[in-house]
Amino acid sequence: MDSIKFPVIQQENTVQVARPREIPTFAIEEAITNAVAHRNFNTTSSVQVMVFLDRVEIWNAGTLPDTLKIEDLKKLYASHPPNPTLASVLYLADYIQQVGSGTTEMVRQCKKYGLPEPEFVSVRNREFRTILPRDIYTDADFQQAGLNKRQRRAVKLVKKKGEIALADLKENFADVGERTLRRDLQALVEKGILKAHGTKKGRKYGFFKITDIYRRMP
Repeated sequence: MDSIKFPVIQQENTVQVARPREIPTFAIEEAITNAVAHRNFNTTSSVQVMVFLDRVEIWNAGTLPDTLKIEDLKKLYASHPPNPTLASVLYLADYIQQVGSGTTEMVRQCKKYGLPEPEFVSVRNREFRTILPRDIYTDADFQQAGLNKRQRRAVKLVKKKGEIALADLKENFADVGERTLRRDLQALVEKGILKAHGTKKGRKYGFFKITDIYRRMP
């Protein structure tokens, strides 16, 4: 958890502060607990937790039971742990819930934080991975949002520089007219990906801060 951003956010109209994690703590704890509870203990491989710049991945040897599919993990389902004794101990210790609702709660909390949904991946039917995105501006999200080549480049420039102006796009797309580039930036603002500030002449574009995301939470 020390590798996950942990900002101090001043609450409005009070001296109190909030300390929301970059990724919901529950989602990380649930992913690790599931990896331990559902691991194939007949192998010598261990549960692995890896922190990358844009995501956290939890790996374990094992796969889903025949009664479950990947898409079932994002809705309520009957739990069939491969290690029922271990699962029972974890349940009594209040680490897991008896009904398969942990993964749906992971999805709900990540959405509440403004993050993409967790990804659940079965690899060669021998290894299971839970991927928790740290970055709400991934290539998969750009594709879903229908961003064009120039708009994707603009977001990547913001990732690199912190914020950009129209002039930055002009340098990267010398053969594209200013009006088109302005429309690209405006489209990113309208989609809620970038936030504009400053006067029209000196306008800058950057990401929403975690403070903004936190205050938009229900």
